[in-house]
Order: sequence, then C-alpha cells, then structure tokens
Amino acid sequence: MKNRIIILLVVLFMVIGISACSKKVNADENQQPEVPVVGETGEDPSDDVDELYYVLYLKHNSNPFIFADSFSIKENDRRLENKTFEFFVMEELIAQADIDDLINPIPSGTRVLSAEKVGRTVIVDLSKEFKDNMEGTKTDIEATIAVIVNSLTTLPGNDSVEILVEGEKITNLKGVNISKTYEFISDFHLDK
Repeated sequence: MKNRIIILLVVLFMVIGISACSKKVNADENQQPEVPVVGETGEDPSDDVDELYYVLYLKHNSNPFIFADSFSIKENDRRLENKTFEFFVMEELIAQADIDDLINPIPSGTRVLSAEKVGRTVIVDLSKEFKDNMEGTKTDIEATIAVIVNSLTTLPGNDSVEILVEGEKITNLKGVNISKTYEFISDFHLDK
C-alpha cells in the first residue's frame, strides 16, 4: 500500500511538472518587448553595412611575377573617413607586409599624396621617395608599376591609372617611362 501511494505521488508530480512546463506564459499587454543587446543574438547592427572589397598585389622576390590577395572593409570603417577608397587602397598597399616569398616592391618611405578619380581614371600622386628609393632592374620597376596599377584597376569603376611623383609625370624612372596612362597589366601574372 505504501508503495502504491509513492508511485501515485511520483506520477502525479510528473504530470503536474509536464503540464506546467508546456503551458504558454502570457506576457502582460503593457510589457515592452525586450530589445536584444549586441552580443546576445550574435549579430552586430553594423552587419547590415556593406563590405567593400579590394585586392592588393605583391611581387615574387626572385621572379617577375605578381600575386593577388583579397581584402574587405566595412563601408563605415573609420579608416575610410575623409579619403577616397583609392587613397585607402594605396595606403594599404604601401603598408602591406611581405608574405613568405612575396614582397612589397613599393620603395620604403613612399607616401600617398593623393589618389583621385577623373572619370574612370585614377590619378595617384606619390611622394619623392617612390623615385628616390626605387631599386632593381627595369623589369622590377615595371612589376612595381603593375602592382600599383592592378591594385587600383580591380576596384569597381576604375579602368586606368596615371602615376605622378610630387605632382609630376616621370619619363625616366631608372630607364622606365611611367608617364603614360596604364590599364590592367597582365604581363606579370604567372598564368598569362
């Protein structure tokens, strides 16, 4: 008899427990809905902001080939404030660290003075260090130009690039005329 009462009580508690857990809790009509805090849902409100994609090229340290690496940045990133996207990409290219056998061929000390669009052409003006500190063969210099041109022409709306140094077109950079308008350069791609 005692066992029957215990079994009956256990079954009763189980039925009450199951039915209590399955009932909907009605919220008070005046209660405000809970606003999720960043991190609670795993979503950041800035997730709705568009990403801007760009490509930076590096040169192989001993062969005349260039290789691309893709990056992205949120459209509202502070690093984009008060500058064109092209200016930002050039800053990133100049600051890009070497990766294994891939080197950044931009001469040390080079700064971006400006990077503006005129139609579908980007005019990038570099500091005198670009000319003064340039090293290597004619092919190395041409590959360096390709790194700049290709990084800028892969951006949407850019078809060509002109490179200035301290506001001047350079007709002789260690034997290379860089005063022309460049389009995407495929001569230094491994799969050409």
